[in-house]
Amino acid sequence: MTSDLQKTLCQYFPDLLNGRFTVLPTVFEDSSHQIWFYDDAGQRDVIKVLNSVTHDAGPFWQGMQALFDVDLPQQISKFETLYPMVADATELRIPALRQLWLKPSAGLWGLRTDCLPGRAVTAESVTSEMVAQLARHLAGLHRVSFEGFGDITCPEFNRQNHQAWSNHLKTWLEQQATPEKGVPASERDALLAECDKVFQPDVDAGPFGIIMPDLRWDQFLQQDGRLTGLTDLDALVAGPIALDWVLVELLLNENQFDEFCNEYQKVAEIPTVSEVREPYRAALFLMNVFGESNYQAWQERPVWLD
Repeated sequence: MTSDLQKTLCQYFPDLLNGRFTVLPTVFEDSSHQIWFYDDAGQRDVIKVLNSVTHDAGPFWQGMQALFDVDLPQQISKFETLYPMVADATELRIPALRQLWLKPSAGLWGLRTDCLPGRAVTAESVTSEMVAQLARHLAGLHRVSFEGFGDITCPEFNRQNHQAWSNHLKTWLEQQATPEKGVPASERDALLAECDKVFQPDVDAGPFGIIMPDLRWDQFLQQDGRLTGLTDLDALVAGPIALDWVLVELLLNENQFDEFCNEYQKVAEIPTVSEVREPYRAALFLMNVFGESNYQAWQERPVWLD
């Protein structure tokens, strides 16, 4: 697969034959991209090419398509607009976008960026400073206000509004939260009853900002105990910031979460998540965000925010 993607890329963009490719191993079998270091005349860049076979086969991007009306080729095609938007909103370094390759007829979507310093963050390497940086990063994204949800680069009138979100999510959960998808029948009944209680017709799910539904530590680079950059911007969309908070609560331990809250509230207001926690956790479970397969264990994970 690696050589086929590389050959296809060089076929359409022969100037790349001047450099040397070093493949990076994929973390997951269904990884959406093949990634290389690319060295040319002493300059090291990163090349990412969409794997057209697996990119839309997994539950995460199926969920992104259904909930936010975005897919990965579409997101990549908007990177020339999306990257500067994110760079303006965060203190973290964003890779410089050197080239964007879009050849839909060949099933080819790719990009070339500069290579930021640092190594991928692991849960074991997380420091208090990294947690504080993550808090400031998300607070910055959340302060970019939207009236609706979906593609952050499209005109506001093209997005559905706050009020549409709750019914949209509820309808999707009714379709997806099934025993075949890992949600036991009894748990499904409880979830849908909770949705009926929480998602009333006039409910406002805001505030909405830029959110990261696939937030994981390995999307960031670190060096000497500090985050040095964000390398994965694929899934940034406009949506309810409470969804990010439910995800952060699952990502961090209790001490880290306290540190996160202390830093975040210096910049932005912490939303209320208690009413939406169960349906938002259900959505993240169905999108297989952390690979959890036990629905009950997922819903029973610790609660750090009132």
